[in-house]
Amino acid sequence: MICRWLKEYEKNVTDAFNPKKRIGNKFAALNSGKYLTENEMLKLQIAKLEIENERLKKGYWVKGAGQNIVNGHWNATKPLEIVVSDMTCIYRKGIRWKWTYLLDVFNNEIIASSITNKIGSNLPYYHCLDVLIAKTKEQTYPVTLHTDQGSVYSSFGFYQAYKNYTNIKRSMSRAGTPTDNPIIESLNGWIKEEPKIDFNLKSVDNLSCLIKKYVEYFNNERLSYKLHYKTPIQYKLEKGFI
Repeated sequence: MICRWLKEYEKNVTDAFNPKKRIGNKFAALNSGKYLTENEMLKLQIAKLEIENERLKKGYWVKGAGQNIVNGHWNATKPLEIVVSDMTCIYRKGIRWKWTYLLDVFNNEIIASSITNKIGSNLPYYHCLDVLIAKTKEQTYPVTLHTDQGSVYSSFGFYQAYKNYTNIKRSMSRAGTPTDNPIIESLNGWIKEEPKIDFNLKSVDNLSCLIKKYVEYFNNERLSYKLHYKTPIQYKLEKGFI
């Protein structure tokens, strides 16, 4: 270390005494910040997309995971035959919450749900995946998990989390084609509005508890047109799967 400093001194003389400025990760402060302005959030999202783009170029994306196995055939005949997943954002008191959930196509039941306000956290995705693995571990037929090609869903880490469970088959929408997943996309529009209107979202202190209550309501009380005005649990019961 001293030898390196002496060489630097011989080369730059007094400039060697000046502390070196390290650029570092300019987005580190944004990623650890709890409250971000809209401009800062946009910068962070753009940076993440740029990083993900480089990852895909280098081959980190899992081969074969991008195939659309479902291909528009959504007629599930039994529970946990086709499951869809997505993440949607809820803004409350200036804080962005990311809500990830899994929906069983057979009876429109939310089978897993997880929410976080930590920027950059992918834990909700993995929590929902763990629930799916637990529910289908002893299942005699495979479950097709259909998602978009988001950075988490197409990551090697997500693949590693389920690769040993042969019961799970992956299916993904084509890039930039939300119509490949109409089940989940049709929900994202209004599933955020019901908690605001019917559950008085603005006055609730604990958003996680509110989401749990809403999921219970969605599965056990909310009537679905698709299910001939039955609740998801009622429909599954009448079909003899409970």
